[in-house]
Amino acid sequence: MLKKFHRIFLVAGMLVVLFCFSSVLLGAEFSADLIIKQPDKDYEFQYYAKDSLYRLEKLTGEDRILIIADRELDITWALNPEEKAYVELKGIDAAFFNPVRAWEAIRENQNEEKVGTETVLGYLCEKYTYTYPEQKEPSVEGWYSPK
Repeated sequence: MLKKFHRIFLVAGMLVVLFCFSSVLLGAEFSADLIIKQPDKDYEFQYYAKDSLYRLEKLTGEDRILIIADRELDITWALNPEEKAYVELKGIDAAFFNPVRAWEAIRENQNEEKVGTETVLGYLCEKYTYTYPEQKEPSVEGWYSPK
């Protein structure tokens, strides 16, 4: 009888440990709106992330591309559902199709400086500027919300 209780508690204990670790292994999952403002027009994307993977769906413009990327492998797949075609890109080559990878590439070799906070679409954001070492004026501005 005592062995039977030990087995029950052992199995229950293993299930509790497995459940606790499985939630850590699953990683963070979230979605967000991504808006890129250019002098000529704005581009809107829906951003979905889970672990090292993310997906971007372009919501505006003529070419409604879909981007799937693996940050861990640094691979991007740009899919064009209308033409039933895709392209696989690695590293910095993906910057043209992948705005997240482009943002990372733009900030390379630039000095980052936190310049304050601003409210953007109701979210309190930290504002950063990025400047090349040989320049005085920032070349890029970015806002980050912990939410």
